[in-house]
Amino acid sequence: MATIYTVGNDGLVDLPSNYALNVKVWSANVAYTSSDTTGFAHAAKTRRLGVLDITGSLAGVPSVGDSDGSPFGNNTDLTNKQLGGTLVLSCYGGTASQSAANLTFDALFSSLAFNTDKNGDATLTLNFELNDSNGPTVVWSTNLT
Repeated sequence: MATIYTVGNDGLVDLPSNYALNVKVWSANVAYTSSDTTGFAHAAKTRRLGVLDITGSLAGVPSVGDSDGSPFGNNTDLTNKQLGGTLVLSCYGGTASQSAANLTFDALFSSLAFNTDKNGDATLTLNFELNDSNGPTVVWSTNLT
């Protein structure tokens, strides 16, 4: 099969159960913690990479009256709760069960930002952080036959 160059329209987000949001955009930063290992004998910096981390955000249009849930999942009392669950970010191919180019991991939703504009826009942005001691499952297919 020929090489496929993904476009934004190929993307998808599979939210944790009981979370409802019409996601229109997502972004994720995959990074490693860097530790300084420079010693007195070194003429320049030396470093080693440590544990993996993922942070990012997803944004879209919130819904009301959706039997599938809310932007808060099952939580109606937002104090002292762990918002989040298993998140699938797809560049191409859809959900965790239909994988071509996905990151799947447990995430915390660390902040929620609502915006409503009199001219018609209503948006919600969720910031997320990795909350998975095993790290993410990465599927990046090289053969899509």
